Amino acid sequence: MQHSPIPRETIKKSLRVTVWDGIFVSVMLGIVDAYLIPFALVFKSSPAQISWLASWPALIGALAQCGIGWIVHSLRGRKNVLTSVVLVQAIALVGMAALPFGPEGARFPILVGLAILYTTMGGMTVPVWNSLLTEYLPATKRAGYIGWRNRWTGLIVIGANLSAGVVLLFCGKESTLGFTLIFLFAALCRFISWRWLTRLFEPRVSKETLTADTFDRFHDVVRNTRFWRLILFVGAITFATNLSGPYFSVYMLDHLGFSYLTYSILTMAVNFSMVNMMAVWGRKANTVGSMKILRWSSAVMPLLPVLWLFSGSPFYIFGIQLFGGIVWAGFNLCSLNAVFDIVPGRWRTQAVAYYNVANGVALFAGAFLGGQMMGKLPSIHATPFLTLLLISGLLRAAIYLLMFPHGETSGSTDRSRDIHVMVSRLFFVPARMTCQALGLVTRK
Repeated sequence: MQHSPIPRETIKKSLRVTVWDGIFVSVMLGIVDAYLIPFALVFKSSPAQISWLASWPALIGALAQCGIGWIVHSLRGRKNVLTSVVLVQAIALVGMAALPFGPEGARFPILVGLAILYTTMGGMTVPVWNSLLTEYLPATKRAGYIGWRNRWTGLIVIGANLSAGVVLLFCGKESTLGFTLIFLFAALCRFISWRWLTRLFEPRVSKETLTADTFDRFHDVVRNTRFWRLILFVGAITFATNLSGPYFSVYMLDHLGFSYLTYSILTMAVNFSMVNMMAVWGRKANTVGSMKILRWSSAVMPLLPVLWLFSGSPFYIFGIQLFGGIVWAGFNLCSLNAVFDIVPGRWRTQAVAYYNVANGVALFAGAFLGGQMMGKLPSIHATPFLTLLLISGLLRAAIYLLMFPHGETSGSTDRSRDIHVMVSRLFFVPARMTCQALGLVTRK
């Protein structure tokens, strides 16, 4: 059963709501996503403990989305789900801000629990919000709008990231006061975001769409599409990336000894690059299709971790981060937009949920395994983290060569083979030379 078209003025008002929501949620993300692990480091957390913080919230948050169809049915609408989980997420941030005043021995376990609540609630907003957005915009405008919105919200993330770094710098590296202040401000922004979301318009849907069993029937809808191949590939890349991903903060703050401001600038660099490329990739995706851009970014991605092996200079790392932002902007935007292209409109809430479940489970497995491996790997430049980066890069290349769904993209078999050759030349040869220079393998 089709619902009537949404009036143009109503769409404009709802898109205006997404703008204001994006402003305040971006401030929150710029603070929390960058400084959650540094917050744990203030409590003298070990790499093994960091692996818990980096992995368990992602896993539980992802698995919770398996029930998104039932939750939407129970709360009788996507808007009700969205506003409810955002409110709980804001409360979790208040708890994080108060954590330094709690019992010292219980701080880290409580932080993990609050991070699970924060991540779970935040993750549940994604399929619901994206489902609503796809009803406001036609497919021909969707990628362009998301790219444009991500560009300016990314600028706000950068501003919040840098501002939080300045606050922490003035409060001192060992002080918890700065973290209390920035997490309280993040909570305030999320409360304001919640208030805006209460004004969002939800299109009327049929009773069939809100039945609790639609999540199960989703299998039949996408069974003969490339959807499962796509999320399997993206999940595998997420696993390989997060073997090392959560430990960049530890490497920069503890091993390299960077200040919070330097760390903030380097984190900002990748966000800045992503922000400026989102709109570019969005327009390009509207022209050539999301899968072509996804193919390019996936082919280049194995190079990113290898570049970290050559220098610990903040100026060099700044350049790597700028380049990485270009690649990740294309990958993140077009992998999700490819899901929108594949799956029919009424099933997109479930599709994004499955997509996030796959990524969450992969993130958990990668982050947890990486944390356990850190203490057992040989060191490169006095740290096993760089060894982990090398493993991550090799694994990304193998995943691309073996798993990317070339047959589902436009272009000939010869072109796909050319991409394989390009990856081999760009990655495996420099990687082997790097290993030889570091003495990890012998020259033939």
